[in-house]
Amino acid sequence: MTTDDKQNQDTEGRDVIEEVTEEVVQVGRPWLGIAIACVVAAVLLVILAIPGILLFPRPPVSDDHLVAAQRDANDALEERLRELRMLAENAVCVEDGTLYGDSGNGLTLTPLDAALRPPAPRIESLPAPREAVPPGSPDGSLVGLMDRSTALVLAPSADGSGVGTGTGFFVAPGVLVTNRHVVEQGSGTALVINHEAGTAMEATVAAMTPNSDFGQPDFAILTVPAADSLPHLSIAQEVERMQPVIAAGFPGLVTETDESFRQLMSGDLSSAPEVSFTDGIVTARQGGAGVELILHSAAISPGNSGGPLIDMCGNVVGVNTFVRSEETFRRMNYALSHDVLAEFLAANGVAMRRPAEACQPPAAPAPAPSLPMPDGGAGGAAAPEAEAGAGADADADAAPAAPAPAE
Repeated sequence: MTTDDKQNQDTEGRDVIEEVTEEVVQVGRPWLGIAIACVVAAVLLVILAIPGILLFPRPPVSDDHLVAAQRDANDALEERLRELRMLAENAVCVEDGTLYGDSGNGLTLTPLDAALRPPAPRIESLPAPREAVPPGSPDGSLVGLMDRSTALVLAPSADGSGVGTGTGFFVAPGVLVTNRHVVEQGSGTALVINHEAGTAMEATVAAMTPNSDFGQPDFAILTVPAADSLPHLSIAQEVERMQPVIAAGFPGLVTETDESFRQLMSGDLSSAPEVSFTDGIVTARQGGAGVELILHSAAISPGNSGGPLIDMCGNVVGVNTFVRSEETFRRMNYALSHDVLAEFLAANGVAMRRPAEACQPPAAPAPAPSLPMPDGGAGGAAAPEAEAGAGADADADAAPAAPAPAE
């Protein structure tokens, strides 16, 4: 066999091997067509899932009720706009009390002559302030009673890191009540500053509630031997919603700018700040875990803690304890109720005073009747004072003054 014959034989052998290999490869990939079909089907499913591509798209959601609501709102706005236009086209009252009407011809109406206007009311004197505490009572006026029965409480902490500040009030001779959280960080003693006493008095913590947690009784009893002669407050029997109340105490917002308080904190124990008052009404009563809370609108702040919330007769309806505020700048003031306080005092042997009847403060005196303006205009002599016996006739002939417009 020649060399050429061997080369031809080798070439034919390689060709046969390649053909066999191609057949094996083709026979070994039967899944390739199926895989391609699956990929195409998946792409079609994804396309059909796109909104708006489906052959049978979902029916649109009916929004007829939304359209109707918007139409009603538009109708209401249009009606209000018509009312405002009508009011703007008609007569209006200006600040000086003169009435200008629609002339119809573009002419300005002449203001009412001053001589024809009704006389403005005269305020001869303001009504005397109401004495919530009857004048014949031993404690005098309400302000005087609170000045003598309310005290500033300073409780230095046991480690000397600060001073607890709050308010207290006397409920028996030499017995003062405040919040536990005012004195709980102290060493068992405190200083009590009363405006009537004129100096700081030493006090000892005699009893406290188990804790000062939110919604739980938060009281402390302090004995103040030097305050035996100071008056003490009664604990109310009941309180109603919408009842007027007054918060008394030493709020930090006031004392931080008070010169007397600054001198006191500088070491002058004879300098006592005055009691601050805010008024409001009882908003609601809430009971949680057996503890009744009084919600009210008489503003309080840190420093009022432990201070009394009183009715217009000077009876304690609650003990101001904490406030809650929101991001909308709304806030609510909370006091522990008089009944919770009475239970705590009775459990610790304090003989408190409780009125037999609900608070009924005397009505304010009627304001003095206004007198007619004297004739004669500007520069005229003042009318002489009426002699005794002439007032009845003058009042009988004088017409009542027109009411002043509200500002």
